[in-house]
Amino acid sequence: MITPITRRTFMRAGAANFVGVTIANSLTSPLWAEPLVTYPGIQLYTIDKELKADVDGTLKTIHTIGYNEVEGAGFAGLSAKQFRVALDNAGLKCNSTHFFNFGDGNPSVIFDQANTLGVRYVVSSFLGKFGNGTGGRGRSRRIQGDGGVLQPTGHVRKEDWPSACLSQPQY
Repeated sequence: MITPITRRTFMRAGAANFVGVTIANSLTSPLWAEPLVTYPGIQLYTIDKELKADVDGTLKTIHTIGYNEVEGAGFAGLSAKQFRVALDNAGLKCNSTHFFNFGDGNPSVIFDQANTLGVRYVVSSFLGKFGNGTGGRGRSRRIQGDGGVLQPTGHVRKEDWPSACLSQPQY
């Protein structure tokens, strides 16, 4: 048998449900995060041969296919400034790049090139040498510990911007 319900009870229950749903919605909306990647991108390392043969044409083809962002891996024989112009002409943005000579000499040169490209992340699979130090685990701990190039979090000092990342570390 169905239990009868008064209009007043029905209105109270409806109002309580409305308030509950409204509060729950307002509490969960801050949980939605912004996406880390805004557009699909491509690593230029995968088309290195084509890029070195025709920088402008290859970059324009990448944009035509539908890519808006790339991850660099060298400058295809150009300077950082020339490569940035080629990216701009093709309508591409470079958020991160790999530097294979990351530890060879003064790292500020690399960060200057990264800033010229407009990248946010500098990636290397090894630390290599800085000055007279040797690469490897001991040197990376020294670099991180002495507040030199990398902080303990693995990021470049704030004044050097962009962030430095290690990919595929061997230690």
